[in-house]
Amino acid sequence: DTNLTGGDASESDGEVAEKKEPEGDEPQNQENLDAKKAVNRFILECKAERDGDMFGEDDAGQDALNRGVNQSAAISQTGASADDWNDREGYYRAQIGEVMDKRYRVVEDKCGQGVFSNVVKAKDEQDKNLVAIKIMRCNDMMRKAAEKEVEILEKLNRADRANKKNVIRLLRTFTYRGHLCLVFECMWDNLRMALKKYTKDKGMSLRTVRAYTQQLLVALRHIHRCGILHADIKPDNILISAGNNIVKICDLGSAMELTEVEPTPYLVSRYYRAPEICFGAKYGPPADTFALGASFFELFTGKILFPGKSNNDMLRLFMEVKGKFPHKLIKSGMTWKQHFD
Repeated sequence: DTNLTGGDASESDGEVAEKKEPEGDEPQNQENLDAKKAVNRFILECKAERDGDMFGEDDAGQDALNRGVNQSAAISQTGASADDWNDREGYYRAQIGEVMDKRYRVVEDKCGQGVFSNVVKAKDEQDKNLVAIKIMRCNDMMRKAAEKEVEILEKLNRADRANKKNVIRLLRTFTYRGHLCLVFECMWDNLRMALKKYTKDKGMSLRTVRAYTQQLLVALRHIHRCGILHADIKPDNILISAGNNIVKICDLGSAMELTEVEPTPYLVSRYYRAPEICFGAKYGPPADTFALGASFFELFTGKILFPGKSNNDMLRLFMEVKGKFPHKLIKSGMTWKQHFD
């Protein structure tokens, strides 16, 4: 069980209203919006390639991280070439004891890997705290995706100066050997790992889920009030503190401003994908709420609510629970003909 600390639902504590940007030159605004949408499409294309295997990402990432374990420690010397410290896919291969940016000493080199980055844990030699460092792959478009994530994280941080809204804190960024690195506060692990370790996938107590729910609804409300759609809520993207009493939403790599939203059938990891996304229909903040609700079900029961093998299978599972979709909703999606006669 857990006690609730850090999930203050107060509307005023540390909450700073985002200043509205001046309208400026309309063509320039449109150009910026088009550029952001292009980055969003790139992110979705990369993630769609992984859509066939919901949990394959972790295994594939671990395999990639395990490659080259016996490599020489010489990669930490300045005379080494980029080929020595990057793997074939452009991921950075950190070494235990390596000091990044003359400040962060790596203590765990295999904390996870996703489509765009790998994560290490390090000790900050300046303030002696542990931090998590997200190291982006060496790729121009992936760097743009990371810069977009940084922009969103900084916006959320500015609107929560008291750090009470349960969204992961970005501490700073730096470039190291050609890789953009994002430094975050260090949490224990994610809720999927907590489910496995503490409950053997049997589910958490109602008291615990209630406490986490309160904190995560504060976080989601904060994200939406800032005009942001997270677009990848799931237990893997919710971090838990070492004391198991604080949870925070993380990984805003798929997040976007509401003005950038475009219909797509592959947004959000499939098991947590709302019906309107499966249809290729218009979506918004309710899609995040749906994903969070599916995550709460999983935390309590240890079971995936809608374990569909494809969008078509997801729609079948939805209808088994709720009945047939309204005709108007079906026709509103750009892919409805793929699913209905």
